This record gives sequence, structure tokens and C-alpha cells, in this order.
Amino acid sequence: VEEPTTSAELSADLVQAVLAETCHSKTTDDTQELLIQIPTSSTTSVDHVLKFRGTHVMDIQEAGEPLDVRWMDLQVSNWVCFLGYMGTTLAVLCFMTWSAFFISALRQKQDLPIFALPMFIALTNVLVPKICEFINKFEAHSTDGARQASLYIKVALFRWFNSALALLLVYGFTSTISVTSTNSQLSLNQMAYNLIFAEMFTIPIIKLCDFMGFFRKHILAPRAQDQDEMNSYFGGAKFELAERYTDASKVLFVALFYSAILPFSLFLGAAALMIHFTQAKFSLLRMWRPAPDVGPGLSRLSRNYFFTLALLIHLIMSAYWWSGYPFDNLCPNGDGDDETSETYSFCNQDFLRSGVFPPLPRFQPEGQEWMTEGQASITSLYAWTAMVMMAAGVGFGIKEDLMPLIQSIFQSTYEPDGADQKIPFSDVKHLNEVTTYVPMLREPGFSHPQLICDISKIDHDVIGWKDEARDYNHHSLYHEATQIVGHECPDAFSRIQEWKVYQEPPPTVEKKLDEDDSNSSTAAYGTFAKVASWMGMTTLKKKTRGRSSVNEDMPLM
Repeated sequence: VEEPTTSAELSADLVQAVLAETCHSKTTDDTQELLIQIPTSSTTSVDHVLKFRGTHVMDIQEAGEPLDVRWMDLQVSNWVCFLGYMGTTLAVLCFMTWSAFFISALRQKQDLPIFALPMFIALTNVLVPKICEFINKFEAHSTDGARQASLYIKVALFRWFNSALALLLVYGFTSTISVTSTNSQLSLNQMAYNLIFAEMFTIPIIKLCDFMGFFRKHILAPRAQDQDEMNSYFGGAKFELAERYTDASKVLFVALFYSAILPFSLFLGAAALMIHFTQAKFSLLRMWRPAPDVGPGLSRLSRNYFFTLALLIHLIMSAYWWSGYPFDNLCPNGDGDDETSETYSFCNQDFLRSGVFPPLPRFQPEGQEWMTEGQASITSLYAWTAMVMMAAGVGFGIKEDLMPLIQSIFQSTYEPDGADQKIPFSDVKHLNEVTTYVPMLREPGFSHPQLICDISKIDHDVIGWKDEARDYNHHSLYHEATQIVGHECPDAFSRIQEWKVYQEPPPTVEKKLDEDDSNSSTAAYGTFAKVASWMGMTTLKKKTRGRSSVNEDMPLM
């Protein structure tokens, strides 16, 4: 095993102590492997030489994609991150409250056209996420994937509330499925139909028009101060992956939320998703700029939590919708001979606003039962299915999230994702999709990222992008600072360096002749061993790293 090259800052005694504590050899027939033992999170079981600065056990996490790192936010404390997140979340709650009051005010206006309220909801679903993108800049995240996840949570909560829950709050129970000839806004199911229909065309049309892109290309670009600023205006519109995910989850949520009282919403939702997909595909190929790699975290968040939550709310709301039919708060008294002579009295059929959970038929007031036999069966089916799904979700959350969190306090819980492909990084670093962790900063007004480190000691193929018109020094803040102060200032910027893979020098002529003689002897012995085995002679081999030697006691002819 070759001894590793150590830094000048580490003493030989420290390196030997670390290797003695963490490494041990495992010998096989042909090779010798070096196994390194990673210490666990427990501070008592870690030797002094393994601790960072002799005191701390480092909390090591798997890094994300190289272009996903937000280098300027890595030094922000957890307390500042928490305050920023709470401030932006409070702002989103204020937007939700404002939207609910505005929807309630529009609900009271009887002289407005029927498309006024759906258009307001559709427009706020476009404008408020843009405001969320702005206030999300006040948060500090180590990766762009974490920033996208935070934005996804805020935008999804607002759109779900604005498109479904707010209507449920402002509409009365008896207005759920009732439609009058004068104003169809009195019907909740009709309003859900108008809303999905508005969402089907309003958002795609607004995004295809690209008003901001038109303003940047035709108003700002001709008035740019230099070529770099002008090129930045033609770089394509920026899109947020989190916002695209919330578009799909919002349509799915609204369609499932009202499917019991408006079954046609499932077909409208499918059509809306198809139209959104077509618009997004065209914009991605023709209008939007490329987005950095953020990893699979956002898709897992949407699939494991938000889509699952949408399905759970669908089951719960379907149970409530079916339990409240026919939404008139009238129960028969049973004193008539037929339907024409039957009398009715008031009874509360609204399990949802009464706080009854789960909405099972047995919770009907005695003597005021209004559910039919079929209605009671389907209500029980939805209610019990929701309960089973809730129990499964709690168990899954404990197993996948809570238990690993508790376990990580006492021992390492890291599990590698994927398998080693046995391909050295140096063999593929020239490919465009292969990058490494080079500190850089993305700022509006620049066509390329700004490098915040000295790149003279690395191969430029690993940066991840290339300017065809200028070299990398034009985009290096380190190079610019060196020119301003007149000398290098390495302590003011991040340090990055590449160590070349050690390669043995070519053998000399004498050494090569010795290797050829050795190989010839090995080949001759291999032939002799085969002949000896055919003649029934006993041979003993001794394996030594790919070469066989004849035992001294081996009989000859």
C-alpha cells in the first residue's frame, strides 16, 4: 500500500496516529486493501486525534450537486436562518388571510359577473408566488435545492388555500350544490367548475405571453451599458422548479377536493394538466433559461408528502361531502303517508363545521337520521379508508423520518445512494455534465457566474461552464481583486486546489529486462506444471501477488 501524500500543515506523528486509529489492512490472495473506519456520532468513542481541533466531532453530510451549492449562505448561523424562515412564513400567512377576506367580499357582491371570482383566484395564484420568490431571498440556504423546497412549501400552501379551502370557508353549507337561475355563484360546485376552467387557460396564456421577457429584450436591452448586461437580458426567462411543481399539485388538489360534489372535475383536472405540460415543454425548449441541478430532493418532497396529503384530504372531504347530502339541513319527521304529505324539521347535517371526525353515519342525532342506506355505506367506506391511510402515514413518518433522526444522535445513519461505477473522476472530468465544487456567485445582470476563488491550481474542465468569448479571469472576482490591490490576497477568498494522480515513472531498460526474464520463467513453470499434472506428479504452489514458485520438495522426473 502506498503511503498517502500529506499536507505540510500535518505532522508525521499525527498522520501515523490517525492511520493507526482508523485504518487496518485486509489481505486477500492477490491484493491488499486499506479499510478506513468512520467514527460514529458519539463523542466518547472517538479518539482525541480524530476530533476536529482536538475537541469537536464533525457533523459530516453528503454534499449535493456542485452547481446546487449556495456558497454565500454557508457561513450563516442556524438562528439567522430560522428567523428568516419564520419571517417569510408569517408573510405568506398574511397573504392567505388577505385572500380569504377578499374572496369573502367578492362573494357578497351579487352584481359581479360569474367569472370575476375565478379570475381573481387565478390571477392571485400567479402574482403571489412571484412575491414569495422575492421574500424567499431573505432566507439563507446552503443549497439551491433547500431554497426550492422552502419556496415550494410556501407557494403550495397558498395555492391550496386560495383555490379550495378559502371557497369552502366563505360558502355556506346549504350553498354547496344549490344553483339558482339568477346567480350561479351561489353554488360551490359551479364555482369549482369555473375555477378549474380558469386555471386551465389563464396561467398558460400568461406564461406564454412572457411580458417580463418582452420588457427585458425590447426595453432594457437596447439601453444596456455594456455587452455583458445586454447579453443577460437575452438569457431567457428564469423559472422556478418549485413553482412548476405547485402548478401541478394545485390542479390535482382542487380536482380531488371537489370530486365528490363535482365528478367532472377529474376530467377537467386531467385536461388542465395536459395543457400545463404542453405549455411548460414549449417554454422549457424555447423561452426559459437552463436551471441548475438541484437533485431529487424536491421531487421526493412533492411525491412523499404533498401528493400523499392531497390524496388523504380527498378521502376525508369525500366522506364529509357524502355525509352532508342533500345539503338542506332538513330531516323527515316520518309522519306522512307519502312524500307529498311528509313534514320536515331542522337538523344539522354539516359534520365538517360541527367538528365531527370521522364523519361516520352512527354520529347522526337520534331521531334525525337523514342518510340513506347507500349513502351511509359509501360515507363509511371513505371515512375508514381515510383513517387507515392516516395510520399508515403516521407509521411511515415514524419509520422513515423520526426514527432515523433519533438514531442519528447515537450512531451514523448514512446509507450510500447508488453504486461505485469504478470510473476515476480524472477520466470523465472533461465532460460537460461532470463538475466539481468550485465556489461561484450568481448575480442578476451577469451572463455567467462570478468565480470567488483562485482557479489557477485546478483544471478548468471541472468548473461546469465556459464562456466562448472570454477566459475565466474575466469572470473571476479573485483576479479582479488582485489587480486592484496589486498583490494576491488568498485569505479573502475560498481556496481550491487539485492534486494530480500519482503515476509511477516508466521502468528503466535494466528493470524491464528483469521483468521480461521473470515473466518468461513464470510462463515456463506454468507449462511445466501442466505437464507434471498430466503425468500424475504432485506439485505445490505458493501464491505471491500473481506469481507461482516451485516448492523445494517437489519431486522431479
